[in-house]
Amino acid sequence: MDTVFLKEQVNECDSLFSNSPDCGIRGTSALVLDLQTMESRVFDIPASWFNAYISGPSLGARLWAEFCGPGCDDKNSFESDNPVVITGGACTSQGMPFSENTYFVYLSPQNKKVTVNSVPSFLGARIQKCGYSALVLTGRLRRQTVIRIDSPEPSFEVSERFSMATTGEIEKSLNLSSSCSVLLSGPAAEKNVVFSMAVTDRSGTGRGGLGYVLGMKNLKALVVSAAVKENPDPQKYPKLCEYAAVFASGKTDIIRNANSLGWAPVNNYRLRTDPRLFFLSRDEITRTQGKPDFALDSQAVLMLGSNLGCYNPRTVVKRCAYALEMGLDPVSLGNILGYLKEAQERGMEILPSKADFTDNEDFKALAGQIISGTGFGQWARNGLAELAAQTGGEEFALCSEGMEFGACDVRGSFYQALSIARGHWFFPYPALYPYLCGKNCAGNFEYFESLSMGLESFGISASILSPVLQSLSEIKMRACGRKTSLLKKTIKPELILQSMGLGKESDITSAGVRLRILLDSMNASMGRSGMNIPDYFTIDPDSNYHKDSVVPFFDLCEQYSLSRRTSEATLLNL
Repeated sequence: MDTVFLKEQVNECDSLFSNSPDCGIRGTSALVLDLQTMESRVFDIPASWFNAYISGPSLGARLWAEFCGPGCDDKNSFESDNPVVITGGACTSQGMPFSENTYFVYLSPQNKKVTVNSVPSFLGARIQKCGYSALVLTGRLRRQTVIRIDSPEPSFEVSERFSMATTGEIEKSLNLSSSCSVLLSGPAAEKNVVFSMAVTDRSGTGRGGLGYVLGMKNLKALVVSAAVKENPDPQKYPKLCEYAAVFASGKTDIIRNANSLGWAPVNNYRLRTDPRLFFLSRDEITRTQGKPDFALDSQAVLMLGSNLGCYNPRTVVKRCAYALEMGLDPVSLGNILGYLKEAQERGMEILPSKADFTDNEDFKALAGQIISGTGFGQWARNGLAELAAQTGGEEFALCSEGMEFGACDVRGSFYQALSIARGHWFFPYPALYPYLCGKNCAGNFEYFESLSMGLESFGISASILSPVLQSLSEIKMRACGRKTSLLKKTIKPELILQSMGLGKESDITSAGVRLRILLDSMNASMGRSGMNIPDYFTIDPDSNYHKDSVVPFFDLCEQYSLSRRTSEATLLNL
C-alpha cells in the first residue's frame, strides 16, 4: 500500500479541520506497544487533533493512519503493519449513561477498509485512567502472549497454555479483579477465521474481523487495570439516566421493530417477518430465561435464531453464548449457516449429511467445522463470499465487499441498503428504522449518519437515539391525540439534541461529518471508495412482505450523495 499517499490525504484532512471550534477537549498522549520488540513508548498527540477529531473513533482513525505500515493490506505482512488502536471517549468515566464505550480501529481483513468497532466496555475508560487517550498496538508477537497494563511498564507473558482455550476459560484463568477489563481472542481467532471477533467485558466486538487481526498478532489477552466510575450519576444526568432505564427495559427492542416493519431475516432472508419472533424479543427472553451474564445483542439473536428457522429462546441464548466463547461473530456465523440451510433445501450437496438447523448439537458441529477448516469450513472460514463462490450459490449468498449482511433485510429496510452501499459503518440503531424505511429516506440517512458518528466522536453511544426518539414520538402522539403510523412519524432534528442536553446540534453533527470525511479519505487513498451497489439488490425476491420491496438503489445513492455534498460544503464553508 502507498502509505505516503495515505498520509498526504490525512494531512489534508488536518488542514481542512484546522479551524474547528474549540470543543474544550484536552487530551493526553498515546501509549504505543511494539509487539515485535515487546517495548513501549509514549506518543504525544498534537493538541490540534483534539479539536479536529475530539476522541473515540475519529481520534483512533487519525492515530491508525499515523502508525500503519506499507504492508498493512499485504497478506504477508498484514499482521505487523496493521496497527490496532483502542480509545475511549471524551465523555467516558463521567457517570454519563451511554458513554461506557470502547472503540477499536484497524484495517478489516473482510472488506479491506479502515474499520471501527464500537463496544460497550470499560476498557477504554481504564486506558484513560492510566493516563492515556489511546493505546496503539503495532507489530506482531512471536508467540501467543498476554499483555498486562497495571503499572508504569506493561508486562508480557507468553501464554502457550491458553492454546485453543475459549474466551471464558482464558478470562477465568487470569484471576481478574473488579477493576480490570480484558480484551480476548478465542479459538476462532487462533485458527485465523476471517470473521472472528474479539471479546471484552463479556461483549463481542462485532463484524470486521478484529479477532482475526489479534490472532495474527498472537495476542491472546490484553488486561488493563484501573478503577473507574462505572455507575451512572442520576443527579448529574437525570434525563439521560431516564433514557437509559427505558433502553434497558427492552421497550426499544430491535426485534419488535423488525417484525412490525417487515425487515427481520427469516430463513436466510427469504421471509421478513414471523409471529414467532415475539419469543425472541429482548424483554421476552429476559422474562422467560432471566438476564444472561453477557451482553445479549438483538442482531445476534436474529441471525442465530429466526434466520436459521429457530424460535426457541433458550436455544438461541445458548448459541449466542457459544459464539462469544469461541470468538465467532454471530452475525457472520448466522449468515453463513443460513446460506447452508437454503443450500440444503435446494438439494445442493455441500454438507455430508442432513443438518437440523434448529438443533444445538448440529449447530455446534457446523461451527466447529468452520473453526477447524474441515469440509465446507475450508471455504467458510474465509467468509460467505468464498463459500458461495466455491459451492455455486452466489445468487442467494447475502454479502457485500467480503462482509456478510447485517441482521436486517434490504427489501424491508432501505436504510440497510444504503448502509451496505456505504460500507457497513453506520450501525442499525432500531429507533431510526421508522425514519429510514421509506424510499425517500436518503436525506434522513445522511443526517442520522452524521449525528451518530458525531455522538460516537464524543464517546457517546448512538444507541441513545433509541429511547430519545421513542420518548419524543410518544410526546408527539399524545399531542396529536391519536396513534400515528410508525412510517409517518416526523421529529424535528433540533429536538433530538435539545432533549439530551448535550450541547449544540451543530457541534455534534459537524464532528460526525469530519469523521466521515476522514474515514472515506483514508479508504479512498487505498483504492476502496465509492458506493457499492450489487446488482441483485434491485431484484424483488419472493417474500411474505411485498410492499415497496424493490430497493431503488441508484436513486437512493444519488439522493444521499447530494445531501452529503450539502452538509460537507456547509462544514467547510464552501
